[in-house]
Amino acid sequence: MKLIGLSLSICIKDIIEGRRSKDEVHYIVSDTSFRNETEFQEVLDTYKKSYWRRSPEVAESIAREFFEEGKIWQPKLHNEEQPRTSYGFWVITPEGG
Repeated sequence: MKLIGLSLSICIKDIIEGRRSKDEVHYIVSDTSFRNETEFQEVLDTYKKSYWRRSPEVAESIAREFFEEGKIWQPKLHNEEQPRTSYGFWVITPEGG
């Protein structure tokens, strides 16, 4: 089973708090729109002070790993809408996902 996360902040938080494994993640859809390292670092620094404050360095490491592996999708960069999270932050991928 692989999962699609619908929030970078919440999904990484779930991983560092043990509710999910990073190995389960197919990719994460993020409502962010960073275009370069400086903007990415600004997002990480913000999340480390709030969502990820319990393990900020571990969370940043996971986020960077996902980014480098192409596992963070930012619909805003392509003028697409972010999926709604009204039913939760994780979606199971279709078979073959």
